[in-house]
Amino acid sequence: MRSYRQPFRALTASAQRYQEVFHAQSSAAADSSTILNSLRTTPKTPQTLTEKIVQRYSLGLAEGKVVKSGDYVTLSPHRCMTHDNSWPVALKFMSIGASKIHDPKQIVMTLDHDVQNKSETNLKKYRQIEEFAGKQGVDFYPAGRGIGHQIMVEEGYAWPGTMTVASDSHSNMYGGVGCLGTAMVRTDAASIWATGKTWWQIPPIAKVTFTGVMPKGVTGKDVIVALCGLFNNDEVLNHAIEFTGSEQTMRSLPIDDRLAIANMTTEWGALTGLFPIDHLLRAWLKSKVTVAQLFDGEGTKSRFSHANVDELLANQLSADKGATYAKSLYLNLSTLSPYVSGPNSVKIATPLKDLETKDIKVNKAYLVSCTNSRASDLAAAAKVFKDAAEAGKSAKIAPGVDFYIAAASIPEQEAAEDSGDWQALIDAGAKTLPAGCGPCIGLGTGLLEPGEVGISASNRNFKGRMGSPDAKAYLASPEVVAASALSGKISGPGWYEKPVGVDKVVLGEGNGNVEQDKAISIEEALDRLISQADSIIESAENNLLGGSTSATESESEESLTSILPGFPEKVEGEIVFCDADNINTDGIYPGKYTYQDGVSVEKMAEVCMENYDPKFGSIAKAGDILVAGFNFGCGSSREQAATAILAKKIPLVVSGSFGNIFARNSINNALMGVEVPRLVQRLREKFSSQSVEAKTDVNEPEGNKESLYAQSPAKQAAPQNEKVLTRRTGWTFLWDVKRSKVVVTEGEGGETWSQKVGELPPNVQEIIARGGFEKWVKSEIGGGSA
Repeated sequence: MRSYRQPFRALTASAQRYQEVFHAQSSAAADSSTILNSLRTTPKTPQTLTEKIVQRYSLGLAEGKVVKSGDYVTLSPHRCMTHDNSWPVALKFMSIGASKIHDPKQIVMTLDHDVQNKSETNLKKYRQIEEFAGKQGVDFYPAGRGIGHQIMVEEGYAWPGTMTVASDSHSNMYGGVGCLGTAMVRTDAASIWATGKTWWQIPPIAKVTFTGVMPKGVTGKDVIVALCGLFNNDEVLNHAIEFTGSEQTMRSLPIDDRLAIANMTTEWGALTGLFPIDHLLRAWLKSKVTVAQLFDGEGTKSRFSHANVDELLANQLSADKGATYAKSLYLNLSTLSPYVSGPNSVKIATPLKDLETKDIKVNKAYLVSCTNSRASDLAAAAKVFKDAAEAGKSAKIAPGVDFYIAAASIPEQEAAEDSGDWQALIDAGAKTLPAGCGPCIGLGTGLLEPGEVGISASNRNFKGRMGSPDAKAYLASPEVVAASALSGKISGPGWYEKPVGVDKVVLGEGNGNVEQDKAISIEEALDRLISQADSIIESAENNLLGGSTSATESESEESLTSILPGFPEKVEGEIVFCDADNINTDGIYPGKYTYQDGVSVEKMAEVCMENYDPKFGSIAKAGDILVAGFNFGCGSSREQAATAILAKKIPLVVSGSFGNIFARNSINNALMGVEVPRLVQRLREKFSSQSVEAKTDVNEPEGNKESLYAQSPAKQAAPQNEKVLTRRTGWTFLWDVKRSKVVVTEGEGGETWSQKVGELPPNVQEIIARGGFEKWVKSEIGGGSA
């Protein structure tokens, strides 16, 4: 069942609640509704683990208010991490008139993304961040210390049962240790720095039940790659995920595997991926406490302490029986085998055994990123080469293959060095990189060149992310990556032991328990019958009391939205159609520009949509209405995905659905958006079958030459029948904001049709009219110091 959240329309459905986020919830003043609520006795409402954690970190809730999915809340997160983007956040922070961080203990700064960049510009930015952190009294980790997400976990900032955010899309990883981690964008981070809080809407919550146990040779990476590829119809798009299972099942998933799974729930389309606080996690915490007290500094000791663990266990959170989930899915781990993702899409997952027969040669292999570069991952990769040596075979990387390794952090690298695994990989011919990000985000050495094939243990294989858009990228577990580097083609180490009687992966909707699922289905059917009966009774009462349905509908049709000063009543333009689903933020704004500060508006407009279609810049014009397919703007949290479209002077994006982070970024940066699935369908009916014959070679985008570590470009023959990626349609789109209606004219002499859309509430209008959330916050604090 396809589920599309509607971020822009969702704001209207809860307009009053939205107002509470920005106004009423920030005030502790009592009013008549507060007094009345305090007199009521509220029965205990079952909550999910996600809802319970959000409850703890929400501010200004009415007495007895139990938060639930769909609620807008004002949050004061336990921690907020920023990385190389700390200086752009600092500039935003200062631009809104703030000078002192509200709570320095709440903030962590790490330098991890562009750590190979030794240019004076980057080094200056790094110095500015370090000086700013020192002045503000914020915990700071320099370049080369490790990837921020790994630091947040290994240093105890991402603590079980807390809510921790980061201005990076892979903060979902904190869910691997029972911490509700989610991405916030730069503007939100600046708001948290200044005020200690921001806004959030609790997303729909999906329960994913694991059954069985992990077979030998199957890893957490295989679990999440399979989930992304087998549940690939947006089942968990913009959902919060809670993983659960029996104690026996969950014991088969070590913490490092949980971190990898939670990390890549981002690629699955989710906003969070949360594991329970269970026996295995408690054992892991106790071991961390022991190590911290013996070897670590005072800061780490204070976080990983016996007192903190005892407090956690005394107030341990878990989902209530009877909690409501938007959907339930299950996967039988016992039926899983090693999987490979790609090429160039996490929605394509293929059993390793099927790819091994295809003789897919690789040029580059990568064991880098926050997903799978911990000591256990390095050990698994090293074992591939050690096993080869013991068997009397070559233990060297295949000729023509480059194998890059980088630890997730210095402590993880030191652990690998102590065990001999790091040296074993070097002896095999691996090329070492600093502890941090790198080729996994298209920065530094080792990027994929046109025509090359790469296999990586990282989290994302979007087209163009790891180098040229004309390369192919696959994702796999560390041992499969190492085995592929050893053999020179996609292959595994042969560790998988297929359980008896397993013929296919067992997964589906529900909890994986037939009797339980049947009972739930009956209960849901009864709920629907009761709801229908209530509707019939309500309709009859209206008729008996003289109510008029048609009059009500007519009144609704005529209702108008109040338009604030500075906000347009109508937005109109020609439709330029980008015919693809899941256009990600790398496609909208290339990663190689993301951490280059001071990119001009003109340059942003020039490279807008470059990785999706290099021809977009010459086709789209100022004032056009950009229309795309479903889940537009999925992927990373870079706000430039929104601001680049604005730089192109495109005022409005229309899609079948939006990625949640992009929707948030759009509002925060004053880009308007509206969801019209019917328009996408009509455009595809008209244009999708039309293609053009390619007559020239496809070259690497010109902008790649400007990358700090660009390789020499090479040409690759284009397919003879090329789909039109960006098309001027001749259709016009009009959004009548006042009447909450869109009007589409399908070309000259074509059909004209209209459709009601969600009302744009005054609060969102206010943010957009003021030029974005940053300026809104500035006006709220009066331009003074926070």
